[in-house]
Amino acid sequence: MGDIDINVKNFLKIDSVFAQLFSQGVYNGQVEIDPDKLQEFDTASQDTIPIEKGEVKSLERLRDAERVAMLFDNKVALQVIMGVEGQTGVHYYMPVRCMELDALTYSYQCKKISEKAKENKELKKYADGVPKGTKILPTVTLVFYTGSKPWDGPKSVYDMLDIPEHMKDWMKHTTPDYHMNLIDARHMPDEDIDRFDGDLKAFLLMLKDRFDQEKLKSVVAMHRETW
Repeated sequence: MGDIDINVKNFLKIDSVFAQLFSQGVYNGQVEIDPDKLQEFDTASQDTIPIEKGEVKSLERLRDAERVAMLFDNKVALQVIMGVEGQTGVHYYMPVRCMELDALTYSYQCKKISEKAKENKELKKYADGVPKGTKILPTVTLVFYTGSKPWDGPKSVYDMLDIPEHMKDWMKHTTPDYHMNLIDARHMPDEDIDRFDGDLKAFLLMLKDRFDQEKLKSVVAMHRETW
């Protein structure tokens, strides 16, 4: 991991930046996210899976940034777990990785609810599962890609599955697709960058014009407060 990668990931953890990434980059401005109400969430999602002879294997995945956010529209407030995965190179099974991260987050929530229910004697001590009617928080993962070449990897699990094109809709009845949220930061059209503001907009312009020295000088001059 290089210094640029570390600096980008640290930048994405800033609450005002994180909130904009999702409100504009994922939800296209349809919801409002208050950066002051973001809550920290453990970025390590852990679970165990059984293997041979009664042994178990521990699974752990780390997101680069993760928060619990409240989404506000005109009618309701909704609590959502949001995570960012920073990528400097194209990852050719990234949709599967995002699906795995989300699944571990759901499993982690269920495990914690189950443990608490057993402590409160809402479940038998050795029972599996969670109490009837249990609700868990939805989770959303965003891939923030800063590579020099445009993203040419899959953007959904169905992009990877060996299924004839004419059978994909039919297969979705039994094998659901899994869409990946992606920001290809270095190759965003100007109109997409204009949806953002403040430090994040300046940062996106810097990434886009990083190897064009004249454009980069202009961006730095226009957003001097950010630097």
